[in-house]
Order: sequence, then C-alpha cells, then structure tokens
Amino acid sequence: MTGEHRAAALQRVLAEDPAIAELGIDATIGQTPAGDVTIVLSGQVETAERRSAIEQRVRDEAPDCHVVSDILVIEPTLPAEPEVLP
Repeated sequence: MTGEHRAAALQRVLAEDPAIAELGIDATIGQTPAGDVTIVLSGQVETAERRSAIEQRVRDEAPDCHVVSDILVIEPTLPAEPEVLP
C-alpha cells in the first residue's frame, strides 16, 4: 500500500469510527532516511482529550509506525457581539 493510500485509509478510519468521527484531520505518510515509517497528523480539535483519542486510534491502527502529532487544540470562544440577521 502506498503512502497516499495508507494516509487516505487512516483518514477514513478517523471519519468512520463512531468514537472519533473526525473529518478535519490530515494524515501524511513519510519515511525517515533509516527507513522508518512516520505518520504526521495535522488539523484542529476542540480539546486535548480529543487530540489524544485521535493519536491513540492512529497508533492502534498503525502500530509499526512512528506517529507525530501537529494537531492543534483550538478552544471555541463566544463572539464579542451577537450576530444580527436582517
């Protein structure tokens, strides 16, 4: 399986897993000069717990790979003013 296919499969797992159901995480597969496979995760989630759950799910799915997480935790904030609709 190529890196692109493996990345797509991981993204599908994250989208279809009912406990994760995350569409906004990208997975990129690379290889170190030593030949080790690395998965880099990127995107944004609302909590550190959600980020940890995604990282663990990927590690469970690809135990032979090194997982690097660039997932950012962005806490939602309320708008400064209410939106006024015409």
